[in-house]
Amino acid sequence: MLTALKTYFDTGTGAIIEVYTEGFATLLATLQMAAVSFGPVTQVAIGAQMTAVAITADPAADETGRAAVFKILTQPSGTMILRGTAGEANEDLVFQNSEFTQNAAVEFGAQRSRSSLNRGKRMPKSTATANPSSI
Repeated sequence: MLTALKTYFDTGTGAIIEVYTEGFATLLATLQMAAVSFGPVTQVAIGAQMTAVAITADPAADETGRAAVFKILTQPSGTMILRGTAGEANEDLVFQNSEFTQNAAVEFGAQRSRSSLNRGKRMPKSTATANPSSI
């Protein structure tokens, strides 16, 4: 499953992560992934895992608001690869602080994405960190 997902991430010029408020109402931040988004997929006890190569911070959040959902595109204005929930606890994309402040930097730290067909998750679990200046 992750191998196929990795292929989708690498079909464009560099996948992007767009973070929005509830219902995709307001775009809060856009983070750029490297042209080769993830390293190799490796097997672990719970399924498989892959680690993002590099994710460039958004130097200035577009708006102030609480992150609730996100989508990942193959490239800017590209095809949507996946989407999910965003927040601070059990969401698909977890931030240390999901309250974004307009013009404050939003960063994505070193993360691992894990997936297991047995868990029934609709997408891999990831974690992210917001720059302290946006807290």
